[in-house]
Amino acid sequence: MVSQYVWQRRKLSLKIFIIVTVVACIALYTHMNHDSWAADQLMQACQVDRSSKMAYQQYIICATQPFRPRAPTFRGYKGPWVENKFFEHFTQNVSKFTPSPVLYLPIHWTASAEHRLTASVNKFLSKLDSSHTYFTVFQLGRGVGRRSPYKYVYLLNIFKSSNYKFYIPHKLRIVGFYSGGCSACDKFLQLIPLPLLKKQLGPCPHTLPKRYNVAFQGSLKTDSVRGVLKTVYGKHFKFLNRDGDWDKNMCMSNFTLCPRGWGETSYRLYEAIQLGSIPIYVWRDEKVLPFTEFLNWEEFAIIAHIDDVERGMLLKHVSSAPLLSMQQRLLHVKQFFTYEFVLHYITSIVTEEPNTPYVRLTLNP
Repeated sequence: MVSQYVWQRRKLSLKIFIIVTVVACIALYTHMNHDSWAADQLMQACQVDRSSKMAYQQYIICATQPFRPRAPTFRGYKGPWVENKFFEHFTQNVSKFTPSPVLYLPIHWTASAEHRLTASVNKFLSKLDSSHTYFTVFQLGRGVGRRSPYKYVYLLNIFKSSNYKFYIPHKLRIVGFYSGGCSACDKFLQLIPLPLLKKQLGPCPHTLPKRYNVAFQGSLKTDSVRGVLKTVYGKHFKFLNRDGDWDKNMCMSNFTLCPRGWGETSYRLYEAIQLGSIPIYVWRDEKVLPFTEFLNWEEFAIIAHIDDVERGMLLKHVSSAPLLSMQQRLLHVKQFFTYEFVLHYITSIVTEEPNTPYVRLTLNP
């Protein structure tokens, strides 16, 4: 039998746990409400001016200020991300965008999600003038307007379960430049994929030998695709411990497994391109490949659906791949997978710059 003393200690511990949990939840709820309240106050302080397109653009920049909070951190990298980069580029080159037929929505979607500002963003979007056409840039891995809860970002958002997602009103015409995937996005007028970038890498030291043919170093838990890879190819490919110099190991690999992660793609795909390791992109719901209008991905990457992976087809794809020509092609195409080119690409499209090989705006539904 448990002694009376031990039983009392357990009851006391349980009471303390309940009190701490309640206090933490109240603090979280208060913080979330304060963020939304502060955002609403800043929006109301901006004067709506519809006298001209550019005047309304200035109002949008003012009203979205609270939706550009501190950049989120991922695996030690604190930004800037493509959302931050493009806003800086836009503000430094406003005159270049004056003739653009679309207005810029400078919302940092990833940071707004991290700071639990979804309700305030949704309120702002609902009040936008639907007579204009807009464009926005987002890196949020789960997409904008996802119809189901996102288990990672919103795990603690227990008080606002109905406001965990961004809603894009169907009355708005928005062109979305996206890099994390958008298989569950609400209706956009047009969706244009971008590479999912962090910091720019490379080149690899020439002294590093190619030690692995096909390798993977990363988490196996972010998506079931990764577990399938380990199960089917664990004896054929090198699955490295998560600790260690991942960039060095990538430099020493002919091919790098780049399965989708939390979103429809992963940073690893573009890190492999920058470091000259042929990427093997494994997708399931949505194949997110940017620049397909002027790049043939099969010349420098292996693209495989999860069904092919489960049937063991990757072994055939790797053995038949023209290694040297793919490595040479990587040296050429990596120039397109930089922040500098992405900013140029978006700018060229939204300003409808003539004589470019890039996708054109589709402004009529």
